[in-house]
Amino acid sequence: MVEVVPLKFFLVEHIKGDNLGLLLAGASLLPFFLVCSLATLVAVRRDLFTLSFLLGILLNEIFNHFLKKHFQEVRPQTHLRVANEHGMPSSHAQFMAFFAVFFTLFVLVRWRHRSHDVIGKMFDLVTRWASVIVVSSASGIVALSRVYLGYHTEEQVLVGLYVGAAAGTLWFSLTHFLFSRVVFRRIERWPIAQYLLLRDTGDIDDVMRLEYDAIFAEKNRKRKAKHT
Repeated sequence: MVEVVPLKFFLVEHIKGDNLGLLLAGASLLPFFLVCSLATLVAVRRDLFTLSFLLGILLNEIFNHFLKKHFQEVRPQTHLRVANEHGMPSSHAQFMAFFAVFFTLFVLVRWRHRSHDVIGKMFDLVTRWASVIVVSSASGIVALSRVYLGYHTEEQVLVGLYVGAAAGTLWFSLTHFLFSRVVFRRIERWPIAQYLLLRDTGDIDDVMRLEYDAIFAEKNRKRKAKHT
C-alpha cells in the first residue's frame, strides 16, 4: 500500500465547527501570501531595497530553523501530526514580527511625503499609520492563531515575536544605513544588475510620480511622432 503524507508546510488544522478556529487557520497562511506578494513586487519593481527585504525574510527563516534545532523543544501535544516536531521559537510568530518591524521602520524612515499641501500631508499621515496598524494587527492575529490552534505554547510564540522583532530591526538598520549607502551603489554598476534593471530608488522623493510623468511624456512623444 502506498503511504500518503500531507504537505505539512501548508497544512493547518482546526476543530470542526469552530468558526473562530477556521478564521485563525486562514490567518496562519498569511506568511505564505506575504512572501509570494513580496517576491512578485521584487520581480515587477526590481528595487534593491525590496529585494533586501525579501532576502532578510529568507535569512530570518533559516535562523529560525537553526534555533529550533538548538532548543529542540517539542510542540504542544494537541496535534499528533506535529507533536514530535520542534516548536521553539514559533516560525510564524518570528516571520510576522520580522515583517511588521521592518515594514514599520520602512514607513517611518523611508516613506517620504508625496504632497506639500495640508490635505495631502494629512492623507499621507493617515495612510502611514493605517498601514502600520493593519500590519501590526495581522502579526498579532497570526501569533494568536498558533496558540489557539495548539501548534505552539505561549512561550514559543513570545520568543518568536522577540527574535523576529530584533532581527527585523537589525536587518532594516543594515539595509538602510549600510546597503543603501554603499552596497546598492556598487551593485547597480554590475552588468548583470543593469541587464536585470536592478536599482535603488531611495534617493528619489516620489518614484510613482516620476514614473507616471515619464510614461506620459513618452506616450505624448510617440503620439506627436505619428502625426509628423
